[in-house]
Amino acid sequence: MWNPIVYMDFNNLFRTMDEMGKEIPREAPWRAPHALEWDNMTMQQLFDKICWTSAVRHFATLFVNVNVTSEPHEVSALWFLWYVKQCGGTMRIFSTTNGGQVCIQGLAFV
Repeated sequence: MWNPIVYMDFNNLFRTMDEMGKEIPREAPWRAPHALEWDNMTMQQLFDKICWTSAVRHFATLFVNVNVTSEPHEVSALWFLWYVKQCGGTMRIFSTTNGGQVCIQGLAFV
């Protein structure tokens, strides 16, 4: 059985990313209240800030790798959080067959 702290950490990661994404306007992410701060922060820096366990930090890295074929230190938090929002949030990405690959096809029509 997994450590309950790891379960709480997963929940915190998903909830935090989705809550941050709610602040980002779909059509103008640069107008988000924290746009400058988040655009100057990489996803690696965000994960280091919000993840408590190494298991969740590793998963978060894979989440970025699989969805946008990049490393967390290569993408801005603002851009990635906007991307996740466009896909319908973290839970939609996880519940969709082929995850981000299906979501990215939908972005072409936004």
